[in-house]
Amino acid sequence: MVKFGDPVVDAKGRYIGRVTSSALVEGIQLGLAYVDRSYVKEGTEIRIFALPREGKIPPERAKDEFILGDKVLLPEEALVLARFPMPEILSANVERREEK
Repeated sequence: MVKFGDPVVDAKGRYIGRVTSSALVEGIQLGLAYVDRSYVKEGTEIRIFALPREGKIPPERAKDEFILGDKVLLPEEALVLARFPMPEILSANVERREEK
């Protein structure tokens, strides 16, 4: 679950900001993030690293030293919505995610 302070990256993995708040609304996680202005357009795909709650990021090996079974932290897919999304927009986004 995404929470305050989690890093936000663009589709290519470049850091663009941080989550400022989030909540679960009718089974959909919605949140706010402070991000670079070039990523605020509605429909922009972004990624969020949901860091462990304890605040401790598990150690990772260097990418060239991975062995079978190693785990890496992957970002959650997210979509920039209008500031006050309408219910039909939310349901359309859920359907779009389910198709992937």
